Amino acid sequence: MTAAGRPVARAKVEVFRDQQRQGEATTATDGAYTIAPLPPGDYAVLVSYPPDRARFKTALRSPVRVKAGEEFTASLSLSPVGQAALVMRDYIYAAGRLVAVVDGGVSMLRLDEFEGMNDGLVALPPLEAGSATLSGGQIFFEAAQLPVGGAPVYGTLGGGPGQALPECRGCREAIEIQFAAPVSNVSLEVLNGAGEEDVVYTVRDDLGHVEERAVAGTAVFTFPDSGVRRITISGRAKDGRWAFYVDNISFVSSR
Repeated sequence: MTAAGRPVARAKVEVFRDQQRQGEATTATDGAYTIAPLPPGDYAVLVSYPPDRARFKTALRSPVRVKAGEEFTASLSLSPVGQAALVMRDYIYAAGRLVAVVDGGVSMLRLDEFEGMNDGLVALPPLEAGSATLSGGQIFFEAAQLPVGGAPVYGTLGGGPGQALPECRGCREAIEIQFAAPVSNVSLEVLNGAGEEDVVYTVRDDLGHVEERAVAGTAVFTFPDSGVRRITISGRAKDGRWAFYVDNISFVSSR
């Protein structure tokens, strides 16, 4: 339904677990949907809308806990996407594109067109965003560990035994951005979520360009090279934990 409580028909509802889609459905005229049967456990529910109709943000809710022999209702609210000139957006998950913004020849991965809640308890598939795929982490929203106020970001959390970090299933120590075709002028922002100053982050491309920088809050890394196909970001705090996020990723696609 919309934020005003009106039902949304023809929305695509997908359920994920262990990085795999477990089921899907399309909402009826009253906004209802049914996905069954599902084994007991925690799931992530993703709701998107056909890009050829009025646009809504893509909603994610995780975890949704299913118990044996019980029915569970997951209600998600969809907000309209803000309109902007010279901007094209698509919202299709897994088999196609997720978020693509094209403006003046520069492609930018915009995660602010997502809304919802994600505690990291359900491993999600890699995030396909236009001509780029992000892996190694998850998309996070208004979580206590985020260093920014509620804006969705792609991040990873982890560490040694006994470390006081939320669980992030499927998350790895490094985030990888894979481009479908060579790009140039890559720029991205790294956000330190470890709660410790001066964590050294390493950002490298597949052409041998490496940047290492101590980041207390946020820092922008740029790679002007042409022909880049892959960017890798990693960094650990002194106690062995890792917790960082990437945002504002932009690049120029090869023509």
